[in-house]
Amino acid sequence: MPSENDVFEFASSSRLNVDDLILNGGEEYEIVATTSKANLPKIKKDAKKHRINLYEIGYVTKGRGIFYKRNGKLVRIKDKGWQHLQH
Repeated sequence: MPSENDVFEFASSSRLNVDDLILNGGEEYEIVATTSKANLPKIKKDAKKHRINLYEIGYVTKGRGIFYKRNGKLVRIKDKGWQHLQH
């Protein structure tokens, strides 16, 4: 996950789980979105045109759950985040 070095340093010094901080902690957040492979080049071009940093962090496959790779291993992301429009 793209993150500032401060997050890793804070997690280490506070004995907190860095994944929980990145994915579920605090009020700061980044927007995560999905798109088809066909639309990705246009989205990247538009982001660059408007000076928006864009990070491609994954892809969608068949199956259940959300995972990311850490050191070559799949790690499941637990559903701990805010559920918008449900409260």
